[in-house]
Amino acid sequence: MLSSLKSKLSRWQHYSAVTLLIGGSLSVAVWTVHADDTIRIASRSTQPATPPADWFARGASHPWDEVGNHEGYFQVLLSTIAQKAETRTVLDGIAEGLGIGDLDCGVRMSRDLESWVSNFGLNLKEVPEKDRRDDHRYALSLNADKLVLQFSRDVDWGEVAEKVNWRTLVGPDHAAIIGGLLKEQGTSKTLRLVSAKNSVGSEHSMAKSLWPVVDGGATTLVFPLAGASKISSDYNSDNALMVTWFGVACNCRYVGIGVDCDNDATTCQLRLALVPNQGQSTQELLKQVEAAIATTLASLQEDSASSEVERQKIASWRSFIEDLRVSTLRVDATIEEVVVTEGPVDANCLLLPTLQ
Repeated sequence: MLSSLKSKLSRWQHYSAVTLLIGGSLSVAVWTVHADDTIRIASRSTQPATPPADWFARGASHPWDEVGNHEGYFQVLLSTIAQKAETRTVLDGIAEGLGIGDLDCGVRMSRDLESWVSNFGLNLKEVPEKDRRDDHRYALSLNADKLVLQFSRDVDWGEVAEKVNWRTLVGPDHAAIIGGLLKEQGTSKTLRLVSAKNSVGSEHSMAKSLWPVVDGGATTLVFPLAGASKISSDYNSDNALMVTWFGVACNCRYVGIGVDCDNDATTCQLRLALVPNQGQSTQELLKQVEAAIATTLASLQEDSASSEVERQKIASWRSFIEDLRVSTLRVDATIEEVVVTEGPVDANCLLLPTLQ
C-alpha cells in the first residue's frame, strides 16, 4: 500500500503513514467503493450487557488542541479496544511483522499505546477506465498527515527506528528519512507529528460541533462527505441496496462515527451522526435512513440452499439492524440538527484496518 503512495506523499505524510502502521491500525472500518460491492453490515450476536446510559462516558476530548484546526478528526484508545483478546492478537501480530514486537524498552503496542489522535479526511475520485482493476470504478484515499501518539510508558524511538522492517513499508531513501525523524524524538511517552499548517478550508467549526455528539467512546471520527456527490447517479443502478445507501451519503454534509466497548471489549455500541446538506431537513434525511435500513432488512432473505452457518449469519445481521434506533438531535447554531443512529455491534467490528 505504501509503495503505491510514495510518489504522492510529503515527508511528513511518509512519517504519518509509517507511524500509522507502527501504532497498530485504524479502528474504524473504512470502506472502498467497488462496482460489484454490496453494503456490508456488522453482525451482532448478543445484546450489550451495559446499560445504554453508560456508553460514551469516557470523558470529553478535543483533538483540535492536539493537531490544530482541520475539517476532520480521528481518535482511538487503542489499548482499550485491545482488551479484546482477538484484537490484541492482531495488533501484536502487526508489531511482530514490523519487527518491533519485542522492544528492549519494554513497550508493547497493544498494551501501552493509550491514544492516537489525528486529523482525518477522505478523498474520492473516479478511476480512469483504462486504469480500472476488477471493475473498481472509484478509489478512496485517506488523508491523516498529522498525529499524536500517547503511550503509558517511555518509548525509545531510536530503537524503533533501528528495528522496524522498513523494506515492507518504503524504499531505502524514504526509510532513511523516516528513521532519522524517529531518532530525533529520543525517548518519550508522546510521539508528536504536527506542523503549523492547518486545513485550508473553513469546515473545522463543523467538525468541532459534531465531535461531541459521537465523542466519549473508544473510537471517534468526524469528516465531511462532500466527496459522495462525485459518485455518478448511474453507478450500480441495478443494486437497490447500494443506490439507497449512496443516496443517503449524497444527502449528508458531514458524518460522525463513535464506537464504544465495555471493559472486556466484548460488547460494543455504535453511534452514527449525519448532518444533512444545506437546504435539506433532518426529517427528510431521517426518512431516507429509515428507508435504507428497511431496504437492507428486505435484502437479508434466507435462501433455501443456505447452509446453517449462512442462516445464522443472516439472522444475526437482521437482529443487529432491527435493533438500530434512529432519531434527530438538536446540536448548536453551526449544525442545528443531526440524524443519529445507534445500536449494538459485534465486537469483531472493532474494527481492524482495511488498508489495502
